[in-house]
Amino acid sequence: MSTSTSKPTSPPEDDLVDAIRPIRQAHPSLGAAKLLELLLQSHGDWAVSEKRLRKVLQKTGLITLANSSHHESVSRTPAIGDVGPPHNEGDVQSAPTINSDGTEQEFPSWSLNAQMDPTKWTKTVDVKVISDQKGKGLVARGPINSGEHIWVEDPFVFSPEWELEKLQLSGHACAYCTKPVASSTMQPAYCTRSCGSAFCNRLCSARGASVHAFLCPIQNPACIPFVQHVRAQKWKAPLAWARVTALLLSLAAKASDPSSSASKDLGNALSIVRGLAALSLERRVKVLPGWQASYDDSCAMWRKTHTLFVQALSIPPDPKHLKALQKLRGNASKYTGIKRLEAELFTWDGFMVGLGKMGLNMEAYGGIYALHSHVNHSCDPNISVRHITANQVSRITIISRRDITNGEELTATYVNPSGDLWTRRRELKEWGFGNCMCDRCRTEEEEARRRGDFESEGSAAKKAELEDELRDFLRI
Repeated sequence: MSTSTSKPTSPPEDDLVDAIRPIRQAHPSLGAAKLLELLLQSHGDWAVSEKRLRKVLQKTGLITLANSSHHESVSRTPAIGDVGPPHNEGDVQSAPTINSDGTEQEFPSWSLNAQMDPTKWTKTVDVKVISDQKGKGLVARGPINSGEHIWVEDPFVFSPEWELEKLQLSGHACAYCTKPVASSTMQPAYCTRSCGSAFCNRLCSARGASVHAFLCPIQNPACIPFVQHVRAQKWKAPLAWARVTALLLSLAAKASDPSSSASKDLGNALSIVRGLAALSLERRVKVLPGWQASYDDSCAMWRKTHTLFVQALSIPPDPKHLKALQKLRGNASKYTGIKRLEAELFTWDGFMVGLGKMGLNMEAYGGIYALHSHVNHSCDPNISVRHITANQVSRITIISRRDITNGEELTATYVNPSGDLWTRRRELKEWGFGNCMCDRCRTEEEEARRRGDFESEGSAAKKAELEDELRDFLRI
């Protein structure tokens, strides 16, 4: 009688992820080779290569959580096909174009949010595709008079200026709507774990308490190193992305039942996040003047921030902190789309795209707005964004600067409109956009060419860019 030994089999990815997650949680600093060794000790019938394991670790946000030599995916620009967050159905990635100065320009990707209903805010605008490069935008459904208040909007997520955040942390400003707590005519509500934060009334508490919990130093102590790090760097984008993550995870915890209202709320929130214009932070940085001088330092900063972010909201290295976070996440693991969601939030590529989305769509005071995020740039804008609601800086009011005709696109300015053509174009590069070709810019370029000083003035602008590059290199 002969005997045969079964050959090792390649496990499905879901089984591999389920097996490696507790090993990673128990050994947060191990590299892929050591993790593979432990994995095969407990699953001797599996055939898994180190290369495959590395891809799974990156895709699921389980990449090594301590300094190691395995960061090959960090110092390069993600390309189509890289392991990372799934692309949204309907995403449009415009091909790079050549600017009038001969430089190549990449544009953000975008997708049309099919669930977006502008009538929640106003009946005077529609969402439409303007062009592949410009993406979606807002157009007037009828004539709008100069000075008209077109709509008022509260933020989808708000990451306030640092001074206002200090007031929130001390309980002087509402942790949700930013109103002074002392000005409330209703009974304030406080963080259930007495961290010092407060809500100006029970309604704000009901709306904001679950998001607050993920970044509360008492309810989720794993977040402390991450929050301290981004505050020390005065870097709002990671904190904004953390608030988006906290919102989505808190909704996912309630959305395990597909028929529940929470499932619909999560779907609406996901459609807003996935619909934001996107350009990975790595790609966006590479259009900035002088990016080469500080790129290595930037990569190190991004690496550290990503590691702390994952430890704060996904895989804390301390078992006690992990237990506290799992309590906050509740039934999120039962949400049917949790694997895709975690990939979008916690993988390296997902994190970098998230930071890029925050940078591209965040309004000056720190808000991400569902409808306002559709407004495109013009150096001759026809609307302005104002913070005129008393004691509530998070609320914006959109006001027309002049008469707007039926079908005309609504535009705001992303740069200082008082600057000359070259200054404005230089500032726009910081947004990852190409040369603005609005009527004003085209007219000014044509006039400069007729004067014969287009090249000389453009050279002066490039000289200023080189001076900035030198200052950046010397850190002055």
